[in-house]
Amino acid sequence: TGSTGSTGSTGSQQKRAFEYEIRFYTGNDPLDVWDRYISWTEQNYPQGGKESNMSTLLERAVEALQGEKRYYSDPRFLNLWLKLGRLCNEPLDMYSYLHNQGIGVSLAQFYISWAEEYEARENFRKADAIFQEGIQQKAEPLERLQSQHRQFQARVSRQTLLALEKEEEEEVFESS
Repeated sequence: TGSTGSTGSTGSQQKRAFEYEIRFYTGNDPLDVWDRYISWTEQNYPQGGKESNMSTLLERAVEALQGEKRYYSDPRFLNLWLKLGRLCNEPLDMYSYLHNQGIGVSLAQFYISWAEEYEARENFRKADAIFQEGIQQKAEPLERLQSQHRQFQARVSRQTLLALEKEEEEEVFESS
């Protein structure tokens, strides 16, 4: 038997294997299969595009795992959503949905990514509020969230945050 080893055929074989595993999975961590499938797809189709079918794959994953409360604070599950958010037109809607559902709300990355979306739109006040909420929620890892918040504050000009920092400013003036 001569091997006609084109990456295409091994790719589609691997894809079929994942599809099979998803359909007939009986273990206790279905998220693991989706997670591996999506990582594999990212590695094999780094450009994304139609070939990768990434948005469909992510939509299927979040749909399949919908209502699995045990995954709501699982970084892997949040990651699927965040990847989906990067591909959709209105990621802010997605963040509101996740927030309302309680998905990812205990994870620092949720607030960091959400705040980044607002920062990209130059809505610094809202971005700051998202960071504040994450810190109040003590989202994990909290140190990372706090350091990202500090970096955000450093990036945004004093001018924009003046309103938010007025109290701090007044204290500084009083002490100087």
